[in-house]
Amino acid sequence: MKHTPTPWELYDGSSIYSSRPHCIGQGEYGHVATFETAEDAEFCLTACNAHDDLVALAKQFERVAEYEIRRAQKDGDDEGVRLRTVTLNMIRAALDKAETP
Repeated sequence: MKHTPTPWELYDGSSIYSSRPHCIGQGEYGHVATFETAEDAEFCLTACNAHDDLVALAKQFERVAEYEIRRAQKDGDDEGVRLRTVTLNMIRAALDKAETP
């Protein structure tokens, strides 16, 4: 998924800008979005600036969960397999939501 490069910055309390050039939105240099409230702008800013790091972290957790499922299977730990499988499914659902427009 391509988007305006982060980090984004808050400008005038309700607008978000990127310091890098792009070709989306209203066509203003660096303009990404304008929100009705400062709280909405801050929420979006925080979520978007953290997005890439959180996706990378979730992908690492996915690998760890897959490994831990194999270990639990090898040890005959049925409850461990079940719990780790539930966790893995939650991780994958979150990744799908984060990576699907």
